[in-house]
Amino acid sequence: MRASNKRGEQYERYKFLKGSILVVEGNISSGKSTLTKEMAKFLNEIGIKAFVYEEPILSSYLELFLSDMEQYAFGFQMSMLLEVQCLYAHAEKFAEAGGVAIMDRAQFGNKVFAALHYENGNMSDKEMSVYEDVFSRMEFQSPSFVLYLEVDPEVNVRRCHIRSRGSECSAYNIDYFTKLNELYEAMLLQMTAENGILRFNWDKDIKPSEFRGAMLFVLEGMRDSYFKL
Repeated sequence: MRASNKRGEQYERYKFLKGSILVVEGNISSGKSTLTKEMAKFLNEIGIKAFVYEEPILSSYLELFLSDMEQYAFGFQMSMLLEVQCLYAHAEKFAEAGGVAIMDRAQFGNKVFAALHYENGNMSDKEMSVYEDVFSRMEFQSPSFVLYLEVDPEVNVRRCHIRSRGSECSAYNIDYFTKLNELYEAMLLQMTAENGILRFNWDKDIKPSEFRGAMLFVLEGMRDSYFKL
């Protein structure tokens, strides 16, 4: 009975999220996947439908891209952008039905990566122009919240080695992570307040036993922001 009452109280506390689209952004290995999965698990437990729309990673194409970024960056970014658009459309329908759609990186991050490859010379002027033209034609409903996980580049590098996904570690270095952080910061400055941007320092390594507490801290941040509007 007590557990049931607690779930009821939690439902009432976080029901403001129903019908929302939450976008979690951050550098590679920042902790987005862990946070989004824990958030969806908790919300479903207390009776609020939630679903994580994971970043669409085409494994075979990713390996090809990592083997030669200059040759494959444009095609990889375009395919990822189209995948994001498709996922976002599903997220919008889920939110319209009263669910909480949680995006593990979306259009904002995609544009940051495209900008990185352009600056690094992996995409030509013409390719970047095509990318920007396609991006401008896409329609994305403004998310309810954009959560940005701030992580020091050196922490990103260490975590990338720990998770050791394919050839990521050999393809990325400290300069790559540092530049991504700089481009994310530039993007956040350009975004309007209507996106509900919330920033969280995520440098600390979170133990499995601490996942729930860290996730609740983020939920409380969203709640405070929502009721201040």
